Amino acid sequence: MKIAKYEEKYQSAMQAMLAAGDNCHWVKDLQHSECFSVALLDSTVVGYLFASIEKDNCQIYIYVLPEYRRRGIGTAICHEAERLCREINEPEMWGTYYNTETKHFADKLNFYFTSSSVHFEYTGDILPEPEICKNIRKCREVDLLQSRTLWGKAWYEIELIMDYPDAKVHDPDMPDVITKDDIDGNYVLEVDGQIIGIGSAKDGSFGSLAVEKEHAGKGYGTAIATYMLNEMLREGHKVVESCCVEGNIGSHRVHDKLGFKLVNKSYCAHKRIEKVV
Repeated sequence: MKIAKYEEKYQSAMQAMLAAGDNCHWVKDLQHSECFSVALLDSTVVGYLFASIEKDNCQIYIYVLPEYRRRGIGTAICHEAERLCREINEPEMWGTYYNTETKHFADKLNFYFTSSSVHFEYTGDILPEPEICKNIRKCREVDLLQSRTLWGKAWYEIELIMDYPDAKVHDPDMPDVITKDDIDGNYVLEVDGQIIGIGSAKDGSFGSLAVEKEHAGKGYGTAIATYMLNEMLREGHKVVESCCVEGNIGSHRVHDKLGFKLVNKSYCAHKRIEKVV
């Protein structure tokens, strides 16, 4: 078996795998990403590796066709992901799984469980918007640093809820050059000239949602979520997806208020990368 970077000649095989029912849902939207490699047994595509390898954020997803499982192919793909992490001296990678079969695979490869997330869908109508929604606007280039700083603080609070062993306040990950893609789908809630809340939603799916800690409990998070939900519906999306960390009670309440329905649960696990001597 060998692993090769994805090329157009593998397109039909890749699309067939991405159409399989046990694929991670967000991976299906990234089939043209440069993060894909394919696993080849002789000349047959038998699986793939999605590996987004970045500083402090090495995310992987491994898939092997059911008829080729339990042959060590998944393990070999995982070793390739580890190699990619070593190239940039990253000590850890992480991934998401949805079922017990994948959990057994992750356990065998010494991944350790860190958190679980709940996934929601909304299929209803446009909702009435609170008055404060008039203070919500699209993110501008000058807002990006403050927005990402706010999200970094909010994610730290989530890590504390999860009892994550390496919880820390995350520095904003700022691009060298800000592009339209960096700000599209991002929103800010501004009160008295200050940004006190942020959110992101794009392509029918919620991303981040956070409110400054001193303004929590005032309905601002619900207002931002309502505004973004309505924007997705106005764009023509019949289903709006979202997820949050299990145990994040505030986020659960927001989803319940808006009428989102729970559809499934996923689990996140990390693996420390051993150095090759």
